[in-house]
This record gives sequence, structure tokens and C-alpha cells, in this order.
Amino acid sequence: ALDQPIYQQAVSSKGIEIGQDVWLGAHVGIKDGIKIASHAVVGMNSMVTKNIAEREIVAGNPAHLIRYRE
Repeated sequence: ALDQPIYQQAVSSKGIEIGQDVWLGAHVGIKDGIKIASHAVVGMNSMVTKNIAEREIVAGNPAHLIRYRE
């Protein structure tokens, strides 16, 4: 709301869940509430806006499926 300064406004956080053996490249952004399953890879400079399934390799802004890890 514009009637209050940003620092006085309420903050909510859902949290980010990251599984085992996940690789995040440099400068990756992850939206609040996102789940990244085990063995996933996120390419550098990507913005993750949707949940990532197991063994997915994603990249881009917004991050999208490139392929699956074998």
C-alpha cells in the first residue's frame, strides 16, 4: 500500500524448499514458495518461478526445462 513506507509494511514468507544434490548456478533467483526437487540443476542467471521436478535441468528467465539428467 502506498499509505505506508515499505519498511513498515507486513512481510510474509512461504519459504523455499531445495532437495538433495541440487546444483544452483551463480546469480540464480528463486521466487518465494518454490520447491526444487532432488538432483535438479538450475543454470546461472536463471529466475525460478515454478516448481522444479526431480532430475530437471532448467535455465532462463523465467527458467524452463532444457532436459532431464540421466
